[in-house]
Amino acid sequence: MDINWKSEFISLYMSKEHTDFTKALELKRKNMPTTLYRYRSIKTELELKRLIDSIRSGNIYCAHRDTLNDPFELRAPLSSKKASSYLGTNKTKKSIYLEHLKKHFDESEFAEVMQGDDWYEKLQRLIFSKQTKQDGLSIEYVENALNAVFMKQIEDLGTAYENIFNMNRITSFSEDSKNLPMWQHYADAHRGVCLAYDMSGLDIITSNALYPVLYVKELPDVVKFSFEHFGKDEKPPFGITLYHCIHKLADWSYEKEWRYVYQPGMHYYSHENIPLDYWDNGIEVAFTTPVKIILGNKVDNDVKSKLLKIVRNQGVSIAQMHITPYGLEEIEII
Repeated sequence: MDINWKSEFISLYMSKEHTDFTKALELKRKNMPTTLYRYRSIKTELELKRLIDSIRSGNIYCAHRDTLNDPFELRAPLSSKKASSYLGTNKTKKSIYLEHLKKHFDESEFAEVMQGDDWYEKLQRLIFSKQTKQDGLSIEYVENALNAVFMKQIEDLGTAYENIFNMNRITSFSEDSKNLPMWQHYADAHRGVCLAYDMSGLDIITSNALYPVLYVKELPDVVKFSFEHFGKDEKPPFGITLYHCIHKLADWSYEKEWRYVYQPGMHYYSHENIPLDYWDNGIEVAFTTPVKIILGNKVDNDVKSKLLKIVRNQGVSIAQMHITPYGLEEIEII
């Protein structure tokens, strides 16, 4: 697999050209691993039931954000508390100040201040000069008040984006079936299972909903991103929502994750058509049946016997991980 393809994928995916977006999906399908793995805990009756249902039906459970272990999943974190971090020459960034402050100043004076790349600094000086004459306020007070006006708008915009992100549901897969931390964290310390899925047989709609996770030192700031990439009257890139839903901090890079992202907008005409119980819960969606069940090294014998009976009737192979001097070794059972 070409390790550099993801950069090209993002470039095409975030293009405003529909043909580039299509090329991005084609590039992603070309570089998708032939097999992806899903680690599952089965320590509760509900978890075991979902596993058995998944084996029989080929469905997967896409989780609500609040049940995921990464507190920043589907969030819209802001990268700065300072207004200056979001400012520049883009008219979109000036519009907030124009809307809220122009009525407080002489029209020609205000228009002159708002010209040029240094408009924010000039605006601070203008407000400072007016307020100090009237109220004897310090420059620090004026700077903080001005910053608060802008950052309130930024926070509201971030919340709006986050509400959009939170409409999505996620199922996580890994490229690696012998990942010790994954067995520990997601398969009940080797007492669970790992399901292997063949990606080559997926239909195009399902395949298009699978994305590689991009691991970064700092999560993208969706507000800053929107300011930098499109103006007030421009349409955002088609993939902006998914772009921010497939980033995770580098701390999680050991997972080697691909994720299936369920977007209700792809399945319902409007919000009114979405079932009420969707908003606070996950959802089960059609995927494909696993081709292999890999039992953890410490899986319960009763559970093992139950799964063996099910697998025999499903035509799915089954194996178990063993601890060897050479690491984890997968040994076929049937």
